[in-house]
Amino acid sequence: MVPAPFQAAIFKEVCREFLPQLVASKITIVESPEARALATEFQRAQFEVDIVPESQILQKDAPVVYVHPDVSEETLRKLADSGAFLLTGNQALVTRGLAAIGIVMNGDRASLVTHISQLEKSGLRVGLGLFRYAAVLDSPQFSQF
Repeated sequence: MVPAPFQAAIFKEVCREFLPQLVASKITIVESPEARALATEFQRAQFEVDIVPESQILQKDAPVVYVHPDVSEETLRKLADSGAFLLTGNQALVTRGLAAIGIVMNGDRASLVTHISQLEKSGLRVGLGLFRYAAVLDSPQFSQF
């Protein structure tokens, strides 16, 4: 897993460059063992942060939700279908279409991965440069190019 300080810094830069409507957004983190460390670093990156138990996440009207792989499949699917922007540190959640963006380890360095369909569900305007910067994990949509 990418260390929390790097996840926060990378997400701040991605928002500044490619997702400007999220620059001052609130990030709701689903409670987990690493949630407090993530919250501290996202606050240092000047995001407003809230940590909530999984049982309450569906009641929140959060623009950005940070999910971890231990969140139940049912909750992940409901969040993905809700149009919330889902951020994670787990590539499998992005690959499966359960999160829009992942900040993940690729060998010995941090990488950004994205799922276009989930970005579209969130309704965000996305700077096209993001797709040069991030690995697109639902690329069959782009197989004609």
